[in-house]
Amino acid sequence: MSGGGWNGAYGIRVASRPAFPWAGAILVVLGVAFLVHQLVPALDGWALVTLALGAALCVAWLGGRSTLALWPGVMLLGYGIARLLLGLGVIAGDGWTTMGIGVGFAAGWLALQVRGHVGSWPLVIAALFVLVGAAELASELPALVGVDAYAGPIVVILLGLLLIATRWRRPTARG
Repeated sequence: MSGGGWNGAYGIRVASRPAFPWAGAILVVLGVAFLVHQLVPALDGWALVTLALGAALCVAWLGGRSTLALWPGVMLLGYGIARLLLGLGVIAGDGWTTMGIGVGFAAGWLALQVRGHVGSWPLVIAALFVLVGAAELASELPALVGVDAYAGPIVVILLGLLLIATRWRRPTARG
């Protein structure tokens, strides 16, 4: 009787699915990214790799194979999109990759909301990345040079205020 496993909590034999062939999927993703880079040299090869790996992880999450695949998937997608846009010259400046990761976290939170999950911790992380990325971008604007030195403390203050505000809105367990 192969192909099954025991659920230790109830002692019930359950069918198990075969493991996802990650090694093969990663090799295919790397090969496609490098092939595209050879065909279109203007495209950043590592941006394509991170995009492809992020997409593979998100597809694994969508397929229900791994709930842990969502977070690295959206981070790699956000990073890869930003790097690709930078490489193509669509955007310029420091901070875009950091903001891309933040947008990825926000997209992951949105995906979980669509599936009925609740929780705001991904939004806190997304806001942190976006604010830091925005501060990095602001440091390149001539009128805002030096403002980036204040960004870190401001982000910490905003994060603390967010945590305080969410705590006040929640009912306490005490009656």
